[in-house]
Amino acid sequence: MFSAYDRLGDFESADQLLKQMPDKNDFKTVLRIFKSMQAAQVAPTQLTVVSVLGACAETGAFDLGREVHGFLMEKEIEIQGFVGNALVDMYVKCRNLKLAQEVFDMMSLKHVTCWNSMIVAFAIHGLLDEAYKVIKEMPVGPNSVLWKTLMAACKVHDNAELAEAVFREIAMLE
Repeated sequence: MFSAYDRLGDFESADQLLKQMPDKNDFKTVLRIFKSMQAAQVAPTQLTVVSVLGACAETGAFDLGREVHGFLMEKEIEIQGFVGNALVDMYVKCRNLKLAQEVFDMMSLKHVTCWNSMIVAFAIHGLLDEAYKVIKEMPVGPNSVLWKTLMAACKVHDNAELAEAVFREIAMLE
C-alpha cells in the first residue's frame, strides 16, 4: 500500500496508513515514504515525526534524524512529549549522547521512557555519575530496576564507590 501511495504521490493517504499500522517495523519503508513526503513538501504530523525518528533510531539513520530535528527547529515546533522522547531516543541509539542530553535538558515534559533512555545511555557508556544524577533528579521515584541497571554498570566499569551508594538505594526500596 505504501508503494502504491508513494507512486501516486498520495502522501496524505500514506500518512494515514502509517497512523493505522499496528506494527511499524518496516523502517526502510517509513524512511522512504518520509523522504517522498519531504520532496512533495507535505508537512508531517507529530505521529509521522515520531515514527520517522523511531525508524532513524532503529536503522542508525543519524543524518535524517538530525534533518528532522532541524525541521522541527525551523518550524518552531515545540519539542516535548512523544516527539521529544523520540528525538532523545534516536540520539541515544545513534550514539550521540551530547545531542541527546541537549534535547533532554531543554524538555520541560519528559516521559519516563525518556529518563530511562538517558540513564541507560550514560550507564552503558561508563558515565555513571551522570546516570546517578539523572536517577536522583527523576520527578517520579526510580524503581529497583533502574538502580539495578546502574549497579550492573558499576560492576562493568569497576566503580565500587558508586556501587555502594546504589546498593543503599536498592536496599531502601526493597
